[in-house]
Amino acid sequence: MIDPTSNALIAAVSPAQATPTPVTYSPRSMHWVPNLGHAISDAATNYWSTSPGMRLAIPGMAPLTIGCRDSVSGLDFRFSWPDDVPAEHARAEYEVSGTDWLTLVEKFGLAPYLIKRG
Repeated sequence: MIDPTSNALIAAVSPAQATPTPVTYSPRSMHWVPNLGHAISDAATNYWSTSPGMRLAIPGMAPLTIGCRDSVSGLDFRFSWPDDVPAEHARAEYEVSGTDWLTLVEKFGLAPYLIKRG
């Protein structure tokens, strides 16, 4: 692991030492005094903010949360997890491109569970 700001080495472990857990990040937005406009806005925000992700546990560090909001046409989601993967009402700390996401998912053995579209 390298700090993106200083390029300092934070941790060095083999992939076998890291423990990935699939999660669907689904942050929720709502207004205290809703009206029809707020309801529509909140529904759209909640839908477009949902992304597949993983929580990566590395010995001696706080877990990293990584997500991917890649799409095929801009109006859909390219990746997702099966419905039995737990949802977390939060955003991932890090977002990666579709190519990087596939690399991570394959490297940590989660590829058989990933649903791909497009």
